[in-house]
Amino acid sequence: MHNITFDLSTLHEHGSAFFDYLKLRKRFFVDRLGWDVPHNENYEMDQYDNPTAWYSLLMEDGQVLGGARVMPTTSVWGKHTYMLRDAFRGTIDTIAERAMPSEIPTPMVWECTRLVVSDNLRTQQQRSEGLSLVVDGLVEIASQQGASELMTLSTISLMRALRQLGFPADQMGEPYRDPGDGRRYAVLRMPLVSNNDAAGDKSFLEDQDVQEMSVSSAAFHGTDAPTLVDKFGWRGALEQTVGEFVAASPLYTNINVSDSVVNFSDRWESESIDRKTDPGVIVKSGVCGIFHAAAVSVWVCLMPSLKLTPWMTSAR
Repeated sequence: MHNITFDLSTLHEHGSAFFDYLKLRKRFFVDRLGWDVPHNENYEMDQYDNPTAWYSLLMEDGQVLGGARVMPTTSVWGKHTYMLRDAFRGTIDTIAERAMPSEIPTPMVWECTRLVVSDNLRTQQQRSEGLSLVVDGLVEIASQQGASELMTLSTISLMRALRQLGFPADQMGEPYRDPGDGRRYAVLRMPLVSNNDAAGDKSFLEDQDVQEMSVSSAAFHGTDAPTLVDKFGWRGALEQTVGEFVAASPLYTNINVSDSVVNFSDRWESESIDRKTDPGVIVKSGVCGIFHAAAVSVWVCLMPSLKLTPWMTSAR
């Protein structure tokens, strides 16, 4: 596998790669996640695919296996700027305005969007290598333009995946749950560090992220686990099955179901809680751990019936 980078002025140098990337986006973001974004039968393409955008694509034997789009936070194209800034201004109704705490218009920060890795990459090693190559391309593009940082709106799991690959990603702003695809998103920020300089574990999909899988839903909903995953994503599927039991517990009066099940670790890391003097939080975290451990244990039994999907490595 290798990486290519280009903008609209040089896309012709790479054959059909750009349009193959738009096809991959359509299959994943529209067909699978059901996003209400501009598309036709073959391609997903929006207002941010304009001359201010650059692309980093993952290639093998002429096939596009992943990619991402990136642009400076000073971008202006007609009435549009960049995605998170437009969402902050309330002009994109599919992204929560509170996702980003403030506008960031600076040439030092670039925004990554439409990050996806194909499910044609079957193994953990392939996915890890593919994600690394795509992100390295983004780092190269932004660095050459004088930037020092990337940011993206993505799932919390991507932050952990990037960290395990050696990329120093951190969360900024408050996470929120998308009512359309059921996934939990937050804005991530990452200083520009190439994976050549990083020392992460490249088998991150063997770890906790993939194991956040639904327990067998047959007993609760009459639906098999892969179907729930297709509809709600890894975390959403787990919440659909275990969440109803957690939600009924009086320990979770002030914590929503998503926090209670698999997202409590994100809350634990991101919120300023005095855990030493708040026994209620300690009790809650302990119960969360029990539910999480039980779900992961049952997931292991279901593993033969599941296939890896690119949810862990995607951004808006």
